[in-house]
Amino acid sequence: MGDPEDATVKERVYMWRSGLEMFRLRPWFGYGQGGLKREYQGFALPEAVQKRTSHVHNAPLQMAIERGVVGLLAWLSIWITFFWQAAVRFRRLPQEATAERGLLMGSVAAIVGFLVGGLTEFNFGDTEVVLIAWALMALPYVVTRLSATRR
Repeated sequence: MGDPEDATVKERVYMWRSGLEMFRLRPWFGYGQGGLKREYQGFALPEAVQKRTSHVHNAPLQMAIERGVVGLLAWLSIWITFFWQAAVRFRRLPQEATAERGLLMGSVAAIVGFLVGGLTEFNFGDTEVVLIAWALMALPYVVTRLSATRR
């Protein structure tokens, strides 16, 4: 993404601009699941190489286009809740529970990386990747439950 003249970077920028226009026209509830794939052709910029796509290489924008503000806020609430719960659970772990604390923080770091990657990819479209993310999101709950049973 560092080279604005790279063809793949340009294409992503075109997709984002087209996606923002789609969102602007249906901001509240979007186009529905798979709506981007059905409707994108009518919004593709003339300079874009790809005139059809199922995703715009940006997870939050994809959510906004297909689900609107309502769905985007619901999706964001999942992540806010995850980070909030991870912080609460981390604080509850005793200082000497270094392995548990490390696993919990590793889980959080992995999810941060997953979400940052989603700014230039639609990583929610890769089943094998998103399944790992869901499993990593469970770690804070598992770690704190195991730690509680050991005390």
